[in-house]
Amino acid sequence: MKRAHLLRLILLAFLGTPAIAGAQDMSVRLLFDGKPLKTTAPPQFSCRDDNHRVWIGCKIAPEPGTDGYVMVRPAPGTYTLHVEIDENQDNPARFPGDYDVFQQFEVTSDMPVVLNVDVLKLMRITFPWDNNKNLDGMLTRPPAGKPVIETLPRSRTHTATVTFRWDPVVPDAEYSYVLFTARNAPYQRGPEVFRGTTRNTQVTLRMPLSQADWYFGFELSAQKDGRQIGEVFTHDSGAQGWTTEFVVRDWSGKANARTVAPVSNDAFLAEWTQAIPQPAWWDSVPRSALAINSLGDLLSVWQSGTNDEPSRQRFYKLTYQAILDHSGDEDLIAEGIGLMAYVVDSDDRFSLLKFGVDHFFSYDQRTDNCANCMVGDTVGEMVRDLAGAYISRGEPEAAIQIIQRLVDERGSDISAYNLALTFETMSRAYWEMKDTDGAKAAIQEGLRRFPNGWQADQLRRTLDRYEKPSAEPVEPFERLQLPIDPPP
Repeated sequence: MKRAHLLRLILLAFLGTPAIAGAQDMSVRLLFDGKPLKTTAPPQFSCRDDNHRVWIGCKIAPEPGTDGYVMVRPAPGTYTLHVEIDENQDNPARFPGDYDVFQQFEVTSDMPVVLNVDVLKLMRITFPWDNNKNLDGMLTRPPAGKPVIETLPRSRTHTATVTFRWDPVVPDAEYSYVLFTARNAPYQRGPEVFRGTTRNTQVTLRMPLSQADWYFGFELSAQKDGRQIGEVFTHDSGAQGWTTEFVVRDWSGKANARTVAPVSNDAFLAEWTQAIPQPAWWDSVPRSALAINSLGDLLSVWQSGTNDEPSRQRFYKLTYQAILDHSGDEDLIAEGIGLMAYVVDSDDRFSLLKFGVDHFFSYDQRTDNCANCMVGDTVGEMVRDLAGAYISRGEPEAAIQIIQRLVDERGSDISAYNLALTFETMSRAYWEMKDTDGAKAAIQEGLRRFPNGWQADQLRRTLDRYEKPSAEPVEPFERLQLPIDPPP
């Protein structure tokens, strides 16, 4: 079944921690093609407690004297281990050439002793589309907006013959392919049209026309010696999936002009470069093989990680350059500024956020790539961050003012969970002003709008602290990137 998730831009959450049993640790061995995996990039591990349906922190470290790893044994139960390795540094993480796998496993008090993990290499399809790029619109748009394959002119059979090509994974691999029909709203996987295997790196299919409101999905995987070794992964403006998706139409006699590139905005560019100059470290950051030319590129590079200073500076520089190159692309710029605020030097963060709010307060984000998002969520997050920056500068009145404007003018455009977190920030501003009643009222308003969920739980903990006679100053939420969508 199609699986396309948005890795939400800036989702605020807390990671749970697994209950740790007292038994011996587990050895974890990463294998590819039946052999120990050798990579130049380190693996990233994350774990899901399937019994409680929550992602938890994996306690995994290199095992001394071996090529493997050691994992602190969690409490008995069912878990899923996600291993991600950004092996190909010429593209973002989870693109062709990287390794990725989700592997479920059972834990008892003493088993397993060794967990063998067969990682998959992410394959590259080269034709008719190249999944080494963001395929804007392929996963997120309805059938009428997906890529089109047309029949030959004046075709009597009303069919289109297309050859799918891909790069080999390993010698002597076998490739399995499936072409199926599907539709959305709600998602329904329909009948399969073709299913087969080949040892070639291409397959030619003769496809019928798409039915109204339906599209085709093409899946591809690689096996060797009965073991899966490769799969296809696709990206589209933050959404991710395991298929290429398209429709087949009769020849129209027209070029496909589904999208038009935004024009440049010289006036905006002048304001941007004056208000947000390049940082002093700009020339010291090496030129990257990556480039950001679309919203999809931006989200893919962001999802590749900003875990250390070099990766944070790389992301900031790539996004800044993208704004220079695409000054008319409102989606790219608004989302880019929101993300840049998480990696910018602390001394420059306030000016960046204020510029973003001043210029994009009325911005409506795309929602085709995020099922549970609303058009005002991006600006809502940006305003909340700006309000937090005002509080840090000793200007709580300004924080309250900008939040109240957001609620008055954009409140109906923003998800309830998002607003709940914003009211928590407003409560901190009141608390800094020694206005306990105002702080409590802001929390209660947040709970009225979003009474259930981890956000509501956090607001209740904050309210409990306000009601203690010796309450300490309330700290803002920790910001984390999680592999989940915003709450419904």
